Amino acid sequence: MLDPKHAPKQNVEMYFEKAKNERLSLVKATQLEEETKKRLSALQKTKEKLIKAETTDDYYSIMKELKINDDVKKKPDNDIKNKFRHYLVEKKYHVFVGKDSKTNDLLTLKFAKQNDYWFHARSVSGSHVILRNENPKEGVPKNILKLVASIAAYHSKAKTAGMVPVSYTQKKYVVKKKGMEPGKVALLKEEVLIVEPEINKKCEYITD
Repeated sequence: MLDPKHAPKQNVEMYFEKAKNERLSLVKATQLEEETKKRLSALQKTKEKLIKAETTDDYYSIMKELKINDDVKKKPDNDIKNKFRHYLVEKKYHVFVGKDSKTNDLLTLKFAKQNDYWFHARSVSGSHVILRNENPKEGVPKNILKLVASIAAYHSKAKTAGMVPVSYTQKKYVVKKKGMEPGKVALLKEEVLIVEPEINKKCEYITD
């Protein structure tokens, strides 16, 4: 309907402008819809990552992706690592050792990943020891497992014994049952190595 207050030419210009604005609004709405779809898809992928996350490091990485906390610049595992003794075996394999029952739980239940290797001297009190397994498909050589088992024996009440049996398994087979005391866990499966308690010269001491 023409507006009698305006000349015909002005009416035409007004209708063209209105139509232009409506087209722009439609384009913006379409773009917004596409952006929303992409956002929802990204959030779904993030949700899947959260479900699969194993450590606080994984959670913080996801937080950074979502920009939930832009101040998070340092990986949280760096903070957690400071709570454990840290060795580097043959300049390649990272080994972490709990200092008490509290840090044993933290090391095994929060820090360790599913395919990492867990060690503990059998039938005696001692530290939980975690061997990072960076390449699960490649596996860890038996000589490395023995070196780490020796570290576990050394950080136990059997430190002064001649030869010590040490249980080891992947972290995914280590469980904390309801009611267990701090530092106590159960193993779903295990293997045993008989080793001498020592810190071999091939094991570089990183932090206490």
